[in-house]
Amino acid sequence: MLFRSTGATAAVVLACGSSPPPKPAEAPAPPPRIEKVAGIPDAAVKAFNDGVSELEKSPPDYAAASTHFEDAVKAYPAYDAATLNLAFCYEKAGRHADAAGAYRKIIAKGNVPSAVQLDFGRALLFSGETDNAITEFESVLRAHPDDLGARNNLDRKSTRLNSSHLVISYAVFCLKKK
Repeated sequence: MLFRSTGATAAVVLACGSSPPPKPAEAPAPPPRIEKVAGIPDAAVKAFNDGVSELEKSPPDYAAASTHFEDAVKAYPAYDAATLNLAFCYEKAGRHADAAGAYRKIIAKGNVPSAVQLDFGRALLFSGETDNAITEFESVLRAHPDDLGARNNLDRKSTRLNSSHLVISYAVFCLKKK
């Protein structure tokens, strides 16, 4: 049965007040944890999940997360996702040489996205391996000549090295892109 709005209905609403305010939205549930991964020991998966939990905190606890990812890699050295997260945590914690070491393990396997190569290059740069960092950025540019991330990192390093030729070529490249 349908109700029509009448003066009586309006009077009831006014007498009783409006509808109750909506309940505040609950925080979304965290993503489900993967408890089993074929071929990866349960201890490694648990340590990986614990590391992810530390990263989901606000603010993230990079030191604690790196400890869990280290445990995951110790339990299963071929756990690339744990190694990559370990490198990320090392970087965020300012442990650039350790980050570079973790990235090296991933890079050595080949076929990695340029974003990982750029992260590796920055870790090398901040850990004092300037020549290796430049080589990594140039490697990205050989594969992706328009990669602004690689060009930007090379420009920063060139500016520090007082290499005006590289700085000017980067500026010209960026102006052409506009």
